[in-house]
Amino acid sequence: MSPDLTTTDDIENTIIELSKEPLEEKISDNLLTPDGIKTIDNILRILAKSNNQIMVVGDIMLDYILECYGTAFFQSQRHNVNEDYSVCRNDVLQDPMEKMRLGGAANVAYCCSAFSSVTLFGPIGVDMQGKELIRVAEITENITPILIPIQDFVTITKMYFHCLNENNELHKIIRINRELNEQLGIEKLKPNIKRLGEKFRSILNSGINCIIFKDHQKGFITKEFLQEIAQDINNKLHNDPEFLVIIDPKYDWEKFLVFDKVHVVISNVKEAAAGIFSPETLDGKNTREKAIKSRVNNKKLNLGDWRYLAQKFPNIENFVVNADGMGSSLYNRPSETVFSLEPYNEKEKSGVIGSGGVFDAFFVHCLLNDKQIRDVLGTEDYRNYLRLANIASGIKLKKPTSEKVTIENIYSDLDLYNL
Repeated sequence: MSPDLTTTDDIENTIIELSKEPLEEKISDNLLTPDGIKTIDNILRILAKSNNQIMVVGDIMLDYILECYGTAFFQSQRHNVNEDYSVCRNDVLQDPMEKMRLGGAANVAYCCSAFSSVTLFGPIGVDMQGKELIRVAEITENITPILIPIQDFVTITKMYFHCLNENNELHKIIRINRELNEQLGIEKLKPNIKRLGEKFRSILNSGINCIIFKDHQKGFITKEFLQEIAQDINNKLHNDPEFLVIIDPKYDWEKFLVFDKVHVVISNVKEAAAGIFSPETLDGKNTREKAIKSRVNNKKLNLGDWRYLAQKFPNIENFVVNADGMGSSLYNRPSETVFSLEPYNEKEKSGVIGSGGVFDAFFVHCLLNDKQIRDVLGTEDYRNYLRLANIASGIKLKKPTSEKVTIENIYSDLDLYNL
């Protein structure tokens, strides 16, 4: 199916036609039965013993987080700063808390490091933020950082200011992004594609079991870079049947068609809808955005949407949508089945930094241990993997930003809920 030379209405009509044929949908109420608890327990035991080699590739970010008691400015809704403000009131005897943590693709590496040996690969700037990223990854988190300094590139840094109110509740006040826009990022990185590709190949051929592409569309994961490494990925796919390719995309999915096989794409609803309605649609940006918004408002894909994605991207085996606190769904191409789950922790707020990375990490590690899990359970059912990732993501919504979700956390939380 060509991604271009069509209109949004053409796509919608095709989706309607695809919806007419029955598609099996299995919905879980997310209440874990005793048998379900035993299944999760068996999976966790296998994950605890696993030791895979994972490579995370993508837009690497440093999160700088300042948690403090607010001044009048921080407690107000003003957006224009005309003078200096203190971040800590004089009547509160508590210092601000500063944290440096891994963000973007580095956050996925951070979450995966709870289970596996992880190599983090991508460009950084020749700046102090890049040096700090290397320090946090290597020394604090025991991740192998293969971060390539690029002259005139900027290490992406997200500065979060969080404020504690009178009730000691933490709220995000503002986020400041230090980054180049996508076009500038492409311009700075384009002369370095060969260099990045050569370094990538040297890592890929050193015993990597799985590669995760985490794309924020900041200029690194371009069609040109993927074409540079596509033959190496495809050769490894053909020579190693247990090697996994995982994609966590932004809005441009077509560039990943260069890979012969993608085992799973993990996205949110908006990203999945953007995969359906390509930027090349003839009727332009506004109608495309309206179609995408309709899916976002419904917080899920229609049955025809799944089939359309499967036809448009024949190299992808599984499509997962994690709806950020609203549950998750999976479309499995071979069985043509949709699994849907309600959120595990529906009373907690969504949008916590890092919850998507936790979901990715647990789902990917289930796939990496799929053979062992099937040997123990006697069945292949991705619902269990989806359920475990859903639980882990829900637990993350209750944890501080800088803390990982561990196997022990899941055992504790399941006991807490008496399930």
